[in-house]
Amino acid sequence: MTVPVWEFENAVWELEDIRLVVRANRFVEVEAYDFERAYPGNRTLGSFIDTRIWPLLGDRDFAVIGGRGLLPRGLTHVSRIRQSYG
Repeated sequence: MTVPVWEFENAVWELEDIRLVVRANRFVEVEAYDFERAYPGNRTLGSFIDTRIWPLLGDRDFAVIGGRGLLPRGLTHVSRIRQSYG
Protein backbone atom coordinates (compact mmCIF):
# COMPACT_ATOMS: atom_id res chain seq x y z
CA MET A 1 0.00 0.00 0.00
CA THR A 2 1.24 3.49 -0.75
CA VAL A 3 0.54 6.77 1.05
CA PRO A 4 1.40 10.44 0.45
CA VAL A 5 4.77 11.58 1.84
CA TRP A 6 3.09 13.76 4.50
CA GLU A 7 1.22 10.72 5.83
CA PHE A 8 4.46 8.69 5.95
CA GLU A 9 6.17 11.48 7.93
CA ASN A 10 3.23 11.64 10.36
CA ALA A 11 3.21 7.86 10.83
CA VAL A 12 6.92 7.89 11.73
CA TRP A 13 6.37 10.74 14.19
CA GLU A 14 3.35 9.10 15.84
CA LEU A 15 4.96 5.68 16.31
CA GLU A 16 8.64 6.50 16.71
CA ASP A 17 8.65 10.02 18.20
CA ILE A 18 11.22 10.91 15.56
CA ARG A 19 10.81 13.83 13.18
CA LEU A 20 11.55 12.69 9.63
CA VAL A 21 11.31 15.06 6.66
CA VAL A 22 11.15 13.61 3.16
CA ARG A 23 12.32 16.00 0.49
CA ALA A 24 9.56 15.56 -2.05
CA ASN A 25 6.21 17.04 -2.94
CA ARG A 26 3.90 16.23 -0.03
CA PHE A 27 1.55 14.31 -2.30
CA VAL A 28 4.18 11.98 -3.81
CA GLU A 29 3.28 8.38 -2.95
CA VAL A 30 5.65 6.15 -0.97
CA GLU A 31 5.29 2.79 0.75
CA ALA A 32 3.23 3.00 3.97
CA TYR A 33 4.97 3.04 7.35
CA ASP A 34 2.85 0.34 8.93
CA PHE A 35 4.97 -0.99 11.80
CA GLU A 36 3.11 -1.82 15.00
CA ARG A 37 5.93 -1.39 17.54
CA ALA A 38 8.41 1.44 17.97
CA TYR A 39 12.02 0.77 17.07
CA PRO A 40 14.17 -0.14 20.11
CA GLY A 41 15.70 2.92 21.77
CA ASN A 42 19.02 1.19 22.42
CA ARG A 43 19.69 0.84 18.68
CA THR A 44 21.34 3.47 16.52
CA LEU A 45 19.75 5.92 14.15
CA GLY A 46 21.76 4.33 11.33
CA SER A 47 20.24 0.92 11.94
CA PHE A 48 16.76 2.49 12.20
CA ILE A 49 17.25 4.15 8.82
CA ASP A 50 18.71 1.02 7.22
CA THR A 51 15.95 -1.32 8.39
CA ARG A 52 12.84 0.87 8.46
CA ILE A 53 13.27 3.95 6.29
CA TRP A 54 15.41 3.08 3.23
CA PRO A 55 13.36 0.00 2.32
CA LEU A 56 10.21 2.14 2.13
CA LEU A 57 11.60 5.37 0.64
CA GLY A 58 14.14 3.91 -1.74
CA ASP A 59 16.29 6.64 -3.26
CA ARG A 60 14.22 9.57 -2.00
CA ASP A 61 16.15 12.18 -0.03
CA PHE A 62 15.14 12.65 3.61
CA ALA A 63 16.47 13.95 6.92
CA VAL A 64 15.95 13.12 10.57
CA ILE A 65 15.62 16.34 12.54
CA GLY A 66 16.56 16.33 16.23
CA GLY A 67 14.86 18.42 18.90
CA ARG A 68 17.28 21.32 18.48
CA GLY A 69 16.80 21.39 14.73
CA LEU A 70 20.09 19.60 14.04
CA LEU A 71 20.74 16.44 12.06
CA PRO A 72 21.77 13.66 14.48
CA ARG A 73 24.63 11.36 13.53
CA GLY A 74 24.00 7.77 12.53
CA LEU A 75 25.61 6.37 15.69
CA THR A 76 23.24 8.30 17.97
CA HIS A 77 20.91 6.04 19.92
CA VAL A 78 17.25 6.32 18.97
CA SER A 79 16.32 6.98 22.63
CA ARG A 80 18.59 10.02 22.71
CA ILE A 81 16.90 11.46 19.61
CA ARG A 82 13.47 10.89 21.16
CA GLN A 83 14.56 12.66 24.35
CA SER A 84 15.84 15.66 22.38
CA TYR A 85 12.27 16.80 21.59
CA GLY A 86 11.31 17.18 25.24
